[in-house]
Amino acid sequence: MRISFIPSFILGVSLILLTASSSLFTLHQTKKALVLQFGELVKIHDTPGLKVKIPVIQDVIFFDRRLLDYNLPVIEVNSRYRILSTQMGNRVGHPGWICQSRGSRAC
Repeated sequence: MRISFIPSFILGVSLILLTASSSLFTLHQTKKALVLQFGELVKIHDTPGLKVKIPVIQDVIFFDRRLLDYNLPVIEVNSRYRILSTQMGNRVGHPGWICQSRGSRAC
């Protein structure tokens, strides 16, 4: 009786740990997360911490919330004129707009 209890207990605990690990995700303070259910936007997470999702049905897409700077190379227009410093910065303000502009299948 006791021998059959141990393998079933180990199997049950491993199934619980597997389900818990696939349903939890960590959101870092420099990220935003979109939760998609069957390709449709369900929720946007802004605050850092441990978050929960439905394991098979929902997917998570992460976006960087920091200001991203890009230094572009120097472009020579003429031998007389040069663009010495070109800089570009962008920030994802609302990740849901990106998902909607690309279409739900592209997210």
